[in-house]
Amino acid sequence: MQENRLIQPRTGPYTGIWMPPRQIYGSQKKSGDTTDKFYYFNGEVTTNVDGLPAEAEAAPFKTISMYHDHDFFWMVPYDATALPVGNGLQDEIEPDSDEDAEGDSDEEPDRNAVDWTVLYFLWRNVDWASEVSFTGNQQRLKTQRPDQHWANELLPSRNQATNESRTDDIRYGGLFGDLGILLGLVALSVKPSHVDAAMRRVVKGVTGDGAAAGWRRHNLAHHPRTDRRGVLIKIWTYPPYSTPQTLMDMEAGRLGLIYR
Repeated sequence: MQENRLIQPRTGPYTGIWMPPRQIYGSQKKSGDTTDKFYYFNGEVTTNVDGLPAEAEAAPFKTISMYHDHDFFWMVPYDATALPVGNGLQDEIEPDSDEDAEGDSDEEPDRNAVDWTVLYFLWRNVDWASEVSFTGNQQRLKTQRPDQHWANELLPSRNQATNESRTDDIRYGGLFGDLGILLGLVALSVKPSHVDAAMRRVVKGVTGDGAAAGWRRHNLAHHPRTDRRGVLIKIWTYPPYSTPQTLMDMEAGRLGLIYR
């Protein structure tokens, strides 16, 4: 996904930070290595498939549009290539750079009434795990350990835990939450030509204890994230492997942390 090059780019009035387009067709699909590509997760591994299964059980579960620019991840919970964002106008609201940015964790996003928001987390106190969410209110991971190399793959330094909040204790740290956001972070952490390999390497079963369960690192060559690059992620249910309840339990961490 990319910004429509025929429109005037949107920037914040005070900082000049680039902001994704709101107007309809301001974002466009971009032909690439994984454009309109489908992946199938059977509860354990992820493979390529030619398209949606013909069976009627497959149903839309979630759609996420996400951009990256200068270490900011912008996102909305719908298809920004087909719908206007927010009010569709060009009035500006800049991202809050404060550590204590406020968020309302009780409200669910309402289709395209939701404007572009930057990546925030909710913190879980019992194990200091972090949740990616559209209702997050924390800029950084609550904590992270030296062995959690996935944090360096997925996140720029502005979203990682502060040095003071890091730990070596294996009981603490981890990541779970919105599957669309997590898949978007995976895709934007590699070159477009490596997204296919990353999806198949990363997405694994999350049930069970210990390091053997949960999503994996992709271990692909690190490269600077591309500014103004976007991705469009669509997720479907496909019983019996991914019922709506199973996917919601996975997002909520009830099956175990997604990244451990």
